[in-house]
Amino acid sequence: MPLHVAVIGAGRVGTVLGAALARAGHHITVVARSPRSLARARRLLPDASFVSLAAATDADLLLLTTSDDALVQAARELADAPSLRVGQTVLHTSVVHGLGALEPLQHRGLRIGSMHPAMTFTGQLTDLDRLPGTTFTVTAQPDLLKPLRRLIEGDLKGRQQSLREEQRPLYHLGLVHGANHLVSLVNDACDMLRAGGITHPQDVLEPLLRAALDNALDAGDHGLTGPIARGDVGTLEWHVATLEQTRHPAADAYITLAHRTAERAHHAGILSDVTAARLMDAIAIRPDRRAASTRRCNCGS
Repeated sequence: MPLHVAVIGAGRVGTVLGAALARAGHHITVVARSPRSLARARRLLPDASFVSLAAATDADLLLLTTSDDALVQAARELADAPSLRVGQTVLHTSVVHGLGALEPLQHRGLRIGSMHPAMTFTGQLTDLDRLPGTTFTVTAQPDLLKPLRRLIEGDLKGRQQSLREEQRPLYHLGLVHGANHLVSLVNDACDMLRAGGITHPQDVLEPLLRAALDNALDAGDHGLTGPIARGDVGTLEWHVATLEQTRHPAADAYITLAHRTAERAHHAGILSDVTAARLMDAIAIRPDRRAASTRRCNCGS
């Protein structure tokens, strides 16, 4: 049965989820405050209704997709709306906030929950093709779990995973470390290849990185290849010397990640105690390296 869904906060996540729910046959109402958000929502949701917050409160499902910093205030403003009905459902998509952010709405008799899509969003139509198979972590009142499963697995074609409140920090850390830091890592690698004379580094890295990601997801630590997996101490020393000679801004990041990679390889039984110790010594973060990095960064100037 089609629902009336109000998307409150027309950012990248809200507009894409709204577009996916519209494709599933639901009627979408959008509350967008900035011109940029409004333009994005009109592009992805051409058949939606665009209304004020007060006019959106008669929806069956209120989807709060504001930024993390704006969520608590948005929930308070929504809770002040006189037209809210007991039994309506309100969900937010933040992983930083738990159900506590929606307490003012629970006091009004609404059913509350959160569903966080573990996906990166650009706010483009191409995002819709990435949603199928995406995991949505859910924290909700017990009577909402079954309706949420229908919404996530039936309409959004995703997968539902329960998330307890105390699990949120490490869950979010894992997503940020794996996805956001990957962007910096890949771009640092592109810069190194350009400096090494490669005109189109993305063409070189794409098949390599896809294979490395597949190996990591399929085989865990045993998907590791390269000099650390082989125990090539001399190669690591060569890398470190190059980073120091070129005063590369990614030197500390490389050494830290190499150290962590060697640690994991040792714990996984890939490296012997002796080889691991020699690798750790080769890539040790020494005070003179840290001081040189600080001078390169010139932080605070």
